[in-house]
Amino acid sequence: MMCDNNSPSTQSIADYLAQLLKDRKQLAAFPNVFMHMERLLDEDICLVECVTNSVVRNELRGRNSSSESKLPSLQDSSFEGS
Repeated sequence: MMCDNNSPSTQSIADYLAQLLKDRKQLAAFPNVFMHMERLLDEDICLVECVTNSVVRNELRGRNSSSESKLPSLQDSSFEGS
């Protein structure tokens, strides 16, 4: 098997990102109350999006390098700004 136990699967990364976005939405009910939590959550979301983008790009490079430029943006406008 060519599985690296130290690297999370694409599905687990997607699940974690979904949970972070859900947490951000719940935290939005308390604007400017948990400022440090908002910042930490936003930083983690950015980090996970970067990792996800990198994983997807690497997978596409292995299949077809011309597909790389067709990746959609990971930014969801409904979550911009807190």
